[in-house]
Amino acid sequence: MKLKKIAALGLLFACSSALAGTAASGLLSMPHVLENGVVIVYTSGTRTNTPSCALTYPDRFAFDSTTAAGKSLWAGILAAFLAEKAVFIAGTNSCSVSGGSETLSYFYITG
Repeated sequence: MKLKKIAALGLLFACSSALAGTAASGLLSMPHVLENGVVIVYTSGTRTNTPSCALTYPDRFAFDSTTAAGKSLWAGILAAFLAEKAVFIAGTNSCSVSGGSETLSYFYITG
């Protein structure tokens, strides 16, 4: 019984982390800053687990730059873009910031 609970818990964690979309190492392009503070950025990285709300623009992510977290994301995204560094991007599996664009959760520079 204990082994079944552990296996079920492991499966739950594996599934929940696999639900969010990601973009493998790729270069950023065309950062857009909208009047409401939403930033949209495109990536050349190969997408996986793209949520249905972002299928029209699978290479696009968005975030709100008016929040403290968004300001940090914007600083990092802008630095990576200007330095022409490749990044890995993870999304939230939703398009809550801008319809058609998966909301950016986090990223890191890969090259």
